[in-house]
Amino acid sequence: MAWIESHQALKDHPKTLDFMEMLNIKLPEAIGHLHLLWWWCVDYAPTGQIKASDAAIARAAVWSGDAKVFVEALIKVRFLDRLDGVLAIHDWLDFCGDLIKKRIEYKEVKDKRIGNIRDSLKILGDSQRKSENREPTKPNQTKPNQTNPDNIIPPPLELLKKYIQENGLCVDADKWFDFYDSKGWMIGKNKMKNWKAAVRTWAKNPDGSFFRKYQIKSKLEQNLSLIPFGGGIAK
Repeated sequence: MAWIESHQALKDHPKTLDFMEMLNIKLPEAIGHLHLLWWWCVDYAPTGQIKASDAAIARAAVWSGDAKVFVEALIKVRFLDRLDGVLAIHDWLDFCGDLIKKRIEYKEVKDKRIGNIRDSLKILGDSQRKSENREPTKPNQTKPNQTNPDNIIPPPLELLKKYIQENGLCVDADKWFDFYDSKGWMIGKNKMKNWKAAVRTWAKNPDGSFFRKYQIKSKLEQNLSLIPFGGGIAK
């Protein structure tokens, strides 16, 4: 809601009295027409310059008489100034300068805010379009695919038993699982990469020689670790 200064001196000002006399109207009417015109300028001529016809000015002030007579009266008493053929409210900036300044500042802030919103929406839109146009991510061929059941280490025991049964392998699932679990799922010095391949290798030793080989190797390593450094077998 906008407002303009309205001085109580307007009521007794000589300009107002001359304006009343020229138009043959009473004081409340004169003050009313003037304020209606000024309020109109706040919205449609904020700089005080009125680029409108006499009829438009009379309509803005809600003057029902002769529009030309009304405008001429405003000019003669200097409520309006004629500058290079353009009409302007007399001393408009003195009375409404602060209002105009605030409106300009508000508009600048509003435009900046709208600009920021538009920039944000543009960035968001560009990001969405890039996402839609981006090629599907290809799996890294240098790393094991963790979604492949062969690469789930350790394998779920039920999946292990199912694989052994479906492929008719002669493998004790519990013994196989416990063995590699005790080894930290290592095959020699390397981490197990494919448990199905490990199961098939185990199945190639149906007599248990594969399991016994690791048992013998493990015991040998334990015995060697007991020999003191620099010692050896007694002569």
